[in-house]
Amino acid sequence: VEHPNFTWHRLGVAATAKAKSSLITLAEMAAMLPQTGGAPILKMDIEGAEWEVLATASRETLAQFAQISLELHDLLRLQEPEYGALVLKALENLSADFVIVHVHANNCGIFGYVGGFPMPDILEISLIRRDLAATVPSQTWYPTPFDRSNWRGGMDLPLWGFPFVPGSASLELASIRA
Repeated sequence: VEHPNFTWHRLGVAATAKAKSSLITLAEMAAMLPQTGGAPILKMDIEGAEWEVLATASRETLAQFAQISLELHDLLRLQEPEYGALVLKALENLSADFVIVHVHANNCGIFGYVGGFPMPDILEISLIRRDLAATVPSQTWYPTPFDRSNWRGGMDLPLWGFPFVPGSASLELASIRA
């Protein structure tokens, strides 16, 4: 479907460009976007490759986006040292200029424990650039009434453990500036 506000490309995003696979870097993708209008929104669901893409993305590339919506995979692997370091680098890159707006546990994956804390294997997360919002301590229990299960055959998974419990010091949510 054509629309003046949408730009479509049959390409994938990866940490390293691979022409034979039609994969480009996030920086290359951002450079292809029109330079008119407001800042674009990044929606990314790349089945586990997001960690490497985000860990290698520059702050300047990420800051081109007003909002970022991601599906984060394989969270139950966080205790693996090499994998955990990759995820930490990706989250440091994101948190430099973005703050969480919303989280939702994807009930298509399993639920387990990381460091004694309950954790979904797949988490959906929406972020907004810090200069577009003020942060406030979370007062939200997840899932919210607006959330829906990804898999209709299962119940929505509650995020009622740290850091998702309202008032958790480490989770501040954006309050979008008017």
